[in-house]
Amino acid sequence: MTVDAITIVVRDSVTGDPVSGAMVVLNGDDHSLTNSDGVARFRQPCLRSDGKFHEFLVFRGMEFKPFLLSVSHTQLVGIRTFPVLLEGQLPPPAMGIGWGLQAIGADVSPLPSFDGIKVGILDTGIDPSHPGLNVIDGFNQGNDAYPFSRPISPHGTFTAGLIGGKRRGDQGIVGVAPGVDLLDIRVFDPAGIGATRDVICQGVRWAISRGAQILYVGLGSETYSEMEERVWREAYDAGIVVVAPAGNTMSDHKEVLYPARYVSTICVAACGRNTDVPPHEQPRLSKDGAWFLPSFSRRGPEVDVVAPGVAVCSIVPGQPGGKTLYDHCSGTSQAAAFVAGVAARILATHPEIKNGRPKEKTELVRALLRTNALPLGITGSGAGLCRLGGNTTSPLIIQ
Repeated sequence: MTVDAITIVVRDSVTGDPVSGAMVVLNGDDHSLTNSDGVARFRQPCLRSDGKFHEFLVFRGMEFKPFLLSVSHTQLVGIRTFPVLLEGQLPPPAMGIGWGLQAIGADVSPLPSFDGIKVGILDTGIDPSHPGLNVIDGFNQGNDAYPFSRPISPHGTFTAGLIGGKRRGDQGIVGVAPGVDLLDIRVFDPAGIGATRDVICQGVRWAISRGAQILYVGLGSETYSEMEERVWREAYDAGIVVVAPAGNTMSDHKEVLYPARYVSTICVAACGRNTDVPPHEQPRLSKDGAWFLPSFSRRGPEVDVVAPGVAVCSIVPGQPGGKTLYDHCSGTSQAAAFVAGVAARILATHPEIKNGRPKEKTELVRALLRTNALPLGITGSGAGLCRLGGNTTSPLIIQ
């Protein structure tokens, strides 16, 4: 259907100030640049028959800026993101189901119960008051009592939404494992300093002590650490499935970061839809032409699977006026979050793995991820696109 006009106001979710010069895209076709008041106007935009739209993107300026939101974890603290505060007539994404959820098949796969499953998120922190997340406990560099104050960066909340986001009425984003119990493991202090090896090791051991079954890692380093390798092995031996991003880079140095390079972790690189290839990109397309590997995604033999990591939508901290804030980001952190959610589904649907021998758990989950992946035929994509039963010839389809 077509309506006369839609007005969108883009604001900085932290300051509330309007964001000028942001490119807003509806459904991949309608474009509008925000003015000095943060306003983007659309004349007669095409919506679905029910009056909703299936996708919105917000770029800072005329380039494909989501790539710059997560260039590397070390730069994360200094990068301002601009979550979208929707005003006027524009509804949130239909049913809160983004393209990433559809790409991995989670929107049509039966939803299991996640009772007894805990997912640790080792990152910048999760908004503990967000109604779209079920955060049950937390670690904050060994300091302060839970619940903590608002996180220093949207990164942790964003990835938490991809893993365990749940809808409330018409608000929120559906995660791969909606409503799963989350453990908030903050390894950065309020000044954005932290993520030292000692703090990371404390956080991992805290997750082990709290009975986490899955540990999502939202950071990476180019430097090997024997101390860190030992603690990741401790998690592996305790039956925790550790999922880590391959890493982001804008340089020619593409080797996978640690901890994703350790054999005890599951390594995830990013992919995108061919409709989201930015103008400056020289895409490496899949054999069917539907997917591409973005240039920012690191690659190597350590990569197990790829997952959606380009212009992915999720929630960010804050609920001004009861309205959910959204953002679009790109990076291997987002891709790893999808896979962590799939790992939660595997444990929820395979009690023989969940309740089996701890030291075998990661390898059994890894085998299912790789077996069910959709081969892309691109060097650096591992077994292919992570799917819930994506390879229909597999005898190990996840139901």
